[in-house]
Order: sequence, then structure tokens, then C-alpha cells
Amino acid sequence: MTSTLKVQNIAHTGGTTGLTLDSSGVVSQPARPSFILLGIPNDIGSQATVIWGQSSFTPGTQSQLNGGFAYDASNGYLTVPKTGLYQLNIVMKVRTPASSEVYFKLEGSTDNFSTNYSYFANSSNGYIWIHEFPQTTAGWQTVTIAGVTNLTANEKLRVKQHTSLSVTVPGDDHNGGYWTGFYIG
Repeated sequence: MTSTLKVQNIAHTGGTTGLTLDSSGVVSQPARPSFILLGIPNDIGSQATVIWGQSSFTPGTQSQLNGGFAYDASNGYLTVPKTGLYQLNIVMKVRTPASSEVYFKLEGSTDNFSTNYSYFANSSNGYIWIHEFPQTTAGWQTVTIAGVTNLTANEKLRVKQHTSLSVTVPGDDHNGGYWTGFYIG
């Protein structure tokens, strides 16, 4: 038996639209938790949290939060709106002295941002991901960290530089990098 359900919107009983289907068949999820934080306005100090956000653009026009995410630019904490599986992507343009190594990690607050760490994901040690980047020559490098991870509602996330070095980012903050993510389910 074949049937066709013809609707334009699927909504919660409280009235919130969850899905919209346009006449060309494109499905939209207007409240899907997602975010994009653009730019790193300042160099990243020794063992410092990365602070995201472009000072050169109007807030909300470039960096965006959707579906309940909240970002606090005073401490670099991103608050997760819903428990579930998320795709996260971190890209930064950085420079350190030649022959240095720099570690970046994505930390979660469920264990109060413990400072212990080892390679790969280990939530009991205070981070979700960690990545090492050797700087073999002087110059700019692009650091990319991406993956899928389970997160908890109201958990706070931050990206942190874990070495004793200071890390330089481009002076025009919109080129420093971006941090994006979205709820999978």
C-alpha cells in the first residue's frame, strides 16, 4: 500500500514548528540546535581558553546560535541545549615558534574541567578530544579538529590550548578560525 502525506509543516502540540517542507521538497528544521562561532580576536596565551567572536562584525550576523545554544564570550564557554549526539568542527589558523608542539583540547564541564589528560577521548580526565600539532617550520598552520561525540544538556564546552606557549592568531580576527556544531539526534 502506498500513500502520500501532504503537509507543509509538522508542529508540536504546543504550536512550535519542527519541520517545514517547501514546494520544491526541501526540508527545514528551524529549531535544530546548531552554532557557528567565527573569529579569534586575540592571541591564545599559555594554557588559555580560546575566546571566539568577531569584534569587526555585528554579533548575530556572522557568528550564530540556534536551537538553545548559548555562548559566553567572557570565558569561552558554550552551553549545550539538549542531550544527544553532536557533530563538532574546530578550525584555527595559528603560529608558534618553529620546532614547538601545541595541544588543543575540547573540554566538557561534566567533571569540572579536570586538568588531567591523555590521548583520545576520556571524559573522566576532563576533555572530549585532544590533538597535538607539531610546528616544524616557522609560519602559519591550520589546525583542524572534527568529530562526533555525545553531549549532555546544560554541559559547558570550551576549546583550550594546553601548552606553556603563547599561540599567535591573525591580527584580522575574522581569519582566526571557527567552531561549528549541530545536533544529530
